[in-house]
Amino acid sequence: MYVCICNNITEDQVKNVVAKGLTGKDALSHLGVGSGCGICVMDAIDRLSHDQNAAAPNLTQALPSNK
Repeated sequence: MYVCICNNITEDQVKNVVAKGLTGKDALSHLGVGSGCGICVMDAIDRLSHDQNAAAPNLTQALPSNK
């Protein structure tokens, strides 16, 4: 699905920059999101946030058990 029509940016491209470690404004700027009409920016931020949360390790699983 397209996130930014003006620049032909897709959800997969957003996921790829998140996988490379880019976050927030750097990720959107790298892709060119919002550099056209700007309507996509809020949706792109939501998707970026979702993808960053999904890519983050589950820290509760890394903590030692209190058994």
